[in-house]
Amino acid sequence: MTGRALPPAKQRVLKRLYADAVLRFDKAQDKTSRWTGNANATSTDAALALVANTMLNMDEFVTKE
Repeated sequence: MTGRALPPAKQRVLKRLYADAVLRFDKAQDKTSRWTGNANATSTDAALALVANTMLNMDEFVTKE
């Protein structure tokens, strides 16, 4: 993501976020298509989009000058 390894604690948080998101999107398919903008998206697609969005907003990714 930034050329440095992500600390194990943050890796665990992102993995848990992904697993929880898959379960939640499985229960609410309407949110899956709204979150991805794709009517054919799966809960896995939406969960990956959610985690990617989270990663892009992490301090490690945002450049501060």
